[in-house]
Amino acid sequence: MTKLLLSIHVLVAVMFIGPVTVAASLFPRFARQALLPAGAPGDREAAVAVRTAESPARDAEPAGTTGIASAAESPARDAEPAGTTGIASAAETVRSIASVMLLHRISRVYAVLSVAVPAFGLLTAQQMGVMGDTWLIASMVLTVVAAILLGIAVLGYQDAVVTLLEDEERDAGAMRAMAARLPKLGMVTGLFSLTWAVVVVLMVVRPGSTTGA
Repeated sequence: MTKLLLSIHVLVAVMFIGPVTVAASLFPRFARQALLPAGAPGDREAAVAVRTAESPARDAEPAGTTGIASAAESPARDAEPAGTTGIASAAETVRSIASVMLLHRISRVYAVLSVAVPAFGLLTAQQMGVMGDTWLIASMVLTVVAAILLGIAVLGYQDAVVTLLEDEERDAGAMRAMAARLPKLGMVTGLFSLTWAVVVVLMVVRPGSTTGA
């Protein structure tokens, strides 16, 4: 019975914790692409700043060379069909939003399913008679910490991003403000993954266990 419970515990950990960890880790990347699409006001302002910074260098060029460079560059610009950049940017934004919605759905579903992991872990520990061991208590505490990070911080921020993207009248300023908080989401997601990694190490090494490694 112990081997059966332990096998189920390991299987549900791999099947449920793995997907939610990967999905949560990928979410900030695609969320940034969805919140700050190519051609957004912030990108246009950055492009203007770059062109302004480059203008002194152009002024410093020898007389006549600017016209030659412009003539050489113009065929490449003329070769681009009108409106293709905007179409490509819009398509990339749609794909990014779809990816964000999918990753959010995976995170929520597997977060609920991952409750089975500590449940089978406690049944296995009870069967093995190690409920009072220090390594198990530490694992349980870290599991609670990981659950709080996932349920409140990670999923809470994902909900805010998805809600903003679903709003058809979303404000560009609100999108930029939300995107500015994505590094914090990445940090919290990393802490969640690290917490689970420590739990796995404790479950394998079992320091101080009297039942053997």
